[in-house]
Amino acid sequence: MKKIKSIIVLVLVGGAATAAALPPNDNFADHETISGPSGTASGSNMGATLEDGEPKYGNSNTVWWTWTPTTSGPCAIDTFGSTFDTYLAVFTGNTVSSLSYVAANNNTGSVVQSLVCFDAMWGETYRIQISGYHPGDDGFITLNWKPVTWSEWILDYISTNMKFYTIFADDLSVLSYKKVIIYDYYYRTNETGCMEWKTESSQYCPDGITIHNKKNEKKVDGKQLDGGGTQSDKNVCDYNGKSVLAYDNNSKTLTVYKVKKGAFTKVGEQAVEHYSSAYFSGSEIYVRVFDKPAGVSCQGLKVFDKNLKKQKWSEPLAPGFIEVVGKGLVGRKVTDLPARIATITYRKKGKKNISQHTINLTTGVTWYIRYDPRGGVLYWTVNSASNSPITYLDRKGKKLVDNGVMPEVGDNWSCESFDGKSLYVKKFVSPGIFTFYLYKVKNLKKLGEETVTVPHTGLAWLKAGKKTFIYSRYNDTSWKYGVAVYDKKLKKEKWSDPPDEGSIEKIVKDTFVRSSSETVGNTTTWTYKLFNKKGEIVTYVLSYMK
Repeated sequence: MKKIKSIIVLVLVGGAATAAALPPNDNFADHETISGPSGTASGSNMGATLEDGEPKYGNSNTVWWTWTPTTSGPCAIDTFGSTFDTYLAVFTGNTVSSLSYVAANNNTGSVVQSLVCFDAMWGETYRIQISGYHPGDDGFITLNWKPVTWSEWILDYISTNMKFYTIFADDLSVLSYKKVIIYDYYYRTNETGCMEWKTESSQYCPDGITIHNKKNEKKVDGKQLDGGGTQSDKNVCDYNGKSVLAYDNNSKTLTVYKVKKGAFTKVGEQAVEHYSSAYFSGSEIYVRVFDKPAGVSCQGLKVFDKNLKKQKWSEPLAPGFIEVVGKGLVGRKVTDLPARIATITYRKKGKKNISQHTINLTTGVTWYIRYDPRGGVLYWTVNSASNSPITYLDRKGKKLVDNGVMPEVGDNWSCESFDGKSLYVKKFVSPGIFTFYLYKVKNLKKLGEETVTVPHTGLAWLKAGKKTFIYSRYNDTSWKYGVAVYDKKLKKEKWSDPPDEGSIEKIVKDTFVRSSSETVGNTTTWTYKLFNKKGEIVTYVLSYMK
């Protein structure tokens, strides 16, 4: 409790304080039926859940359809037109706990909607499961199905999109730019029923990049990173108030530019193959790399100085998924599904292993892992109804907690924060009411608890650390948000900003931004209000033409 100095509660006001209704096809038994050789159906996964024994390929907000074809042959099922990042899976079988896998897909090329192709059999009933990919991915679903032919490339999906991007720096300045994205997607299925695709895409920054400081003065006005002309295939990765980081997809080069005298000056660059993402972290630049040779997901990490002059250390591109824990510590998780084993390996700045942990996985449940910044690991399992006991291994692999139970929360809780010493969990009491518990990890001794009432909330999350945040969202068309900052005991309100239009997010320290947009004709205007306990700091009004 000593490290938690204040608690920030974001609340939403507007509409009745009722829980969001479950989709009618939330459960497997309540599936909706589609028919015919081709067609389109619609629905939503907002508020959906995962039931006992249900296979989990994406997030837990799953909904179900069934389709029984009247002819045999190759078919395509997709979620193009859905409003969120989908995960699509197809099975056969009559009960949710005994399904047989047919096909599954997350993204189609660079599009975040899903597409599967398989050889459909007449009279067979196919179970179609759709969910979000990341936690919080939900929205309206468009489900399409149709027959296809083998081998020939088919132009199936054309998308022309325009997006407006902003990046806020710690000095409260903001970088903004417009990107026009054109995607042409071709797909085909081969004789074994496997789906293949190719993508032709172009990305541009036609209006250049603009930067405003916290006095709302333009430091840079529509400048390209490399001078005049259009900025083709160059992704803006990050901005820290002094420099811009960008990756060129054609030359596969990462470049850092200083913001100087109203323009951009290149100060360093590095060739990076298999680029995934890049960001500033203090005086260093972290670059994630990703590849999938022979279908095996591999991740790596490269760390450079802030000017991209020298690589300081790296993690090789290797099987598994890595987590940057902090202070040069990186954890890599490798899962062997046939053997039902997960291996967690910690390395310090790309050097020798400092610890390794093996976890025996259980079929039919979801595993959750939290990395200890000192080299240990905390893990447990979750199904649709409950959480398992907790196991905690220290850096040397010693079990300090073996199937430990927190009697105050039972099996109905969620882990909100873990720093290697303390564990902060949240227990749902009733709609809008939650109890938060703080435990000492090595013996699961309770250090404190507080019950919080969050009005007009459908969903709520807590993020804890030196500061504690409760972010609530109500699935209502008004979308009004407020923020209130409390002391660490949630006994006294320190300051607040009343509910209003627009979403709220935290930028740095105790500074928040409220954002909203309005489109009139071909012009969209975004308003960003930055505020803290002293009131409004600055309001940015940024417009772009579609």
